[in-house]
Amino acid sequence: MGKEIICKSCGASFDEALVRCPYCGSGHLPAEENEHMQNLEDIRQDLQEYEKENVKKPGKKLAAALLIALLVIAAIVWFVVSGIWSASSRERDKSEQRKDDFLKNQGISTQVEESNR
Repeated sequence: MGKEIICKSCGASFDEALVRCPYCGSGHLPAEENEHMQNLEDIRQDLQEYEKENVKKPGKKLAAALLIALLVIAAIVWFVVSGIWSASSRERDKSEQRKDDFLKNQGISTQVEESNR
């Protein structure tokens, strides 16, 4: 047992560790504060335990997902660039063919034809 105190409401004597007077139920402020602070500490510890158990750390799954996303983006960029390059190359080939056809129609041979002879 701890130190005995006198209740301010009823004058009874009780242990200072009690939160309330056992005779009239009046609160004992220092013990109430200690109880409240202990409850807060218990909640803080419970939250820490909860975080340790339930917070998932990014790991191999996240790394794998990022790698897959990066590969998909790279593939899309490659297809777009190669498609543009290919279309540009086809247009150049068509343009060269039209030029060669025009020159043939005018009776002018191209350098490629002269070098083949």
